[in-house]
Amino acid sequence: PRTKGHLQAMFHALDQPGAGALRQKFREAHEAYLAKHASMVMARGPLVTDDGEQPIGSVLLLDVSDMDAARTFMEQEPFYSNGVYKDINFHRWRFSRVMDRFK
Repeated sequence: PRTKGHLQAMFHALDQPGAGALRQKFREAHEAYLAKHASMVMARGPLVTDDGEQPIGSVLLLDVSDMDAARTFMEQEPFYSNGVYKDINFHRWRFSRVMDRFK
């Protein structure tokens, strides 16, 4: 759910080559961090190979006070802070009418 006065941000990142071992090593910390901050995380999930077998990146939709808060949140996230990702992007994001049912 969105918080009044907040904006929504999208985090999109592709993994470093060979990041599978890092993902395994930090998965428990990653899950715990996101669970601890569940009120900020509107949706999340891995990007995967075409066959759906291997993670190749991540997307998170965040409910935050501003874009700096989104960046700070992700900089402390275990996959991010331990070098899983290479191509990292942050964008402000807006709900569409389809997503209004999730308000």
